[in-house]
Amino acid sequence: MKQLKLMAAAGGAIAIVGIWPLAVGQIGQTILTDGVKNFSNSDVKVELEEYHRGYFTSEAKTLVTVTDPQALAQLQAYGWPTQYEFVHVIHHGLVSITGETSYAQNPALVLNTKTQLNGNTEFSTEVKDQQFEVNGAAPMKVLLESLSLNGSVSVLGQIDYQLNMPSVELDYQSGSMVRLSGLASKGDGKVEQELWLGEQTVSVDSFVIDDNEGVNLLEVNGFNYQFQTSEDETADTLQGEYQLAVKDFKNHDGEAANLNLNFTAGGFDRSSFLDITQMYQSTPQWTHADTEKVLPKVDALLAKGFTLSLSKFNVDIDEGHFETNWKLDLPAGSADSSKDMLQLLNLFKGNLNAFVSSDLVMAYPFIQQNLDELLIMEVATQTDDGYSLSLQLDDGNIKFANGKEVPVVSLLAPMLMHQVQ
Repeated sequence: MKQLKLMAAAGGAIAIVGIWPLAVGQIGQTILTDGVKNFSNSDVKVELEEYHRGYFTSEAKTLVTVTDPQALAQLQAYGWPTQYEFVHVIHHGLVSITGETSYAQNPALVLNTKTQLNGNTEFSTEVKDQQFEVNGAAPMKVLLESLSLNGSVSVLGQIDYQLNMPSVELDYQSGSMVRLSGLASKGDGKVEQELWLGEQTVSVDSFVIDDNEGVNLLEVNGFNYQFQTSEDETADTLQGEYQLAVKDFKNHDGEAANLNLNFTAGGFDRSSFLDITQMYQSTPQWTHADTEKVLPKVDALLAKGFTLSLSKFNVDIDEGHFETNWKLDLPAGSADSSKDMLQLLNLFKGNLNAFVSSDLVMAYPFIQQNLDELLIMEVATQTDDGYSLSLQLDDGNIKFANGKEVPVVSLLAPMLMHQVQ
């Protein structure tokens, strides 16, 4: 009897081992099928064209079609494809599923994945130097100096990634050229209702555009952008922090350097903000009916209140310097604000500070006239270094440092009258 039990156990183990690759293959097909459904959105449509499940290996093909009207129009204008086919080779392991996904038109572009049976996936790719032709309305040659990408996606939607691309150059048949060098990006977060929640950074060593005669049209060096978006689940609000730094940039209009910007936005009602964003993105041609439909969402957004703050903005232009900071608050409780814009203006609170160096004013004389008017009104002050302006916004009035007050509506009236005309 004992021998029979051992034989039965051994037979059962062999049977499990025998059918396990088939079970893993079924799990792999389910993961890919669900993934195709989840990746489809208002911008792209993803379809599973075919799936051939084998014992140890399965093969599949997916088709990605661009559906966003604006992106579709741009691709068609350039004569570029609007559909992209991918080939997947999937291997059934004991505790995971590994795969290679390649672009059908360029099999050298391969993304490697490893998916655990619970759905968590790691991905990576290492692309060696590439050179290929792009046809269409603006034919060009693309020179790619390698590319690396790695990261992971959890079954709960958490994403982290790292991207590095030493250089990519677009040589147009017309003679113009675009070159991007030292691209690096990383992120950690998740996408909810097409909104990224988490951190991302993007840096570029240099970005250059030359015309068809080799004349430099634009050059940017030392670009760095990072942002963090989050939600307060208790208050059901969204907030974001954004930072931008550029070492120097130039075009035919002039040169600038040492640009730094810090901007924050917070307190936005999550549900109304997402509803407004979705309506805007899904409505190519805005109509009066759309305005009537969105107004209740706008009122809900304003009723929750929000804060906008530019804590730092400074830049050196030619030999001069400019810097400013401002803050704007809308307290909560402003119901039906869209029906009474004057009442809404009275609720805003904020402040602004600005400085323009004397060297910048000398380089751009047209600035001088506006500053002279502010000096005559005694709302700006002048020193040897430059010109300063400070103001406060409260109770519908702009209050200057000298004590003078000007109603906000009087400043907006000319613009409103222009729109009516």
